[in-house]
Amino acid sequence: MPKKRPKFVRQRPPDPQSLEATWRLFVAIPVPPPVTTMVREITARLAADDALPVRWGEPEQTHLTIEFIGEVAKEQAELIRMAIAPAVASHPVFRLRTADLGVLPSLRRPRVLFLGVHGPVHRLESLRDDVSAVLTEIEVPRDDAPWHPHLTLGRVRSIANHRTRDLTEQIRSRYEALMADGLGTMRQPVAIPIDEVVLMRSLLDHRGVRYEVVERYPLAPRRPGRTTADHDTGDDQDT
Repeated sequence: MPKKRPKFVRQRPPDPQSLEATWRLFVAIPVPPPVTTMVREITARLAADDALPVRWGEPEQTHLTIEFIGEVAKEQAELIRMAIAPAVASHPVFRLRTADLGVLPSLRRPRVLFLGVHGPVHRLESLRDDVSAVLTEIEVPRDDAPWHPHLTLGRVRSIANHRTRDLTEQIRSRYEALMADGLGTMRQPVAIPIDEVVLMRSLLDHRGVRYEVVERYPLAPRRPGRTTADHDTGDDQDT
């Protein structure tokens, strides 16, 4: 007698509100509508003919990740939520701006296509260091991989049907065309105000991956005597 084929039951995504559900968390900085608009135009141009094997992000979900936490129990998520505020509040607001398009880890080994950021990045690094220190204090496991601040445009899928050399050239030529039109270049930047940090939860449902804000943490107000221009420049020397 022929063997019966096993039945495969499609599993529904777990209810994110259940007590057993883990929380997939990350700490990020939201971007303003002008940056979202730029990201939407860039990704639309890059994805125009589906020639690149890339899973593009949703422009409305664009953010600047400063710390990926991962899966934690609901009780630990609450502890994280309460612990971050003091670390963020000690930093005054500042500004970054969009920069050139790039690829991680490199154009020869493309995995992530991104839009770079420029300006007083040392302030962003200091903010991240303080958030990371708080997470370490409450024993949250951390990823020690090198951190490169950026806005993710898309992630390369399987390249089984693409020669790496061809993919590299495709990305390069498309980037050059975009930057020639003033998109994704630090010569025509868009401001990114760094005035709050958000704790985000990543959720998977029938619509795919979506993000939910768990908590918002404002940075300290601008100090008296500082002008907007002072905070916009990448040569800001405040310590």
